[in-house]
Amino acid sequence: MNIQEVAKEINKIINQKSSVFGLRVIDYSKSVGDTVEYSFDWDFENDCQSSDYLGGCSTIALPCVYDDDDCLSEIETIIKFCLKSYKGKSLLLVGGEHSGFGDDHNELIISDAICEGVWVL
Repeated sequence: MNIQEVAKEINKIINQKSSVFGLRVIDYSKSVGDTVEYSFDWDFENDCQSSDYLGGCSTIALPCVYDDDDCLSEIETIIKFCLKSYKGKSLLLVGGEHSGFGDDHNELIISDAICEGVWVL
């Protein structure tokens, strides 16, 4: 499956549900409906992962879902960014009801996160 096909599937899912959404790349298996674990915070002083958890799962936000019913090109851009920036083989669409912003650009922390879609790219 290519990025354009994945973007169409993501767009379809987000238009059918009322949630906050973000994308995440992982290197382990997840299935639709699985809970997505909380992420570790970053220790900026030592430039490494800390032992403290964030208040949810760290994702890259899909801001276009709140502005437009059809945001395929923005979804494709975010998919490409995720695949280039993070290690892993699976792309997750993460959804939830509560979120907050993280320290990274466009980072969205989703609490009680659920896997809404998964693609191996």
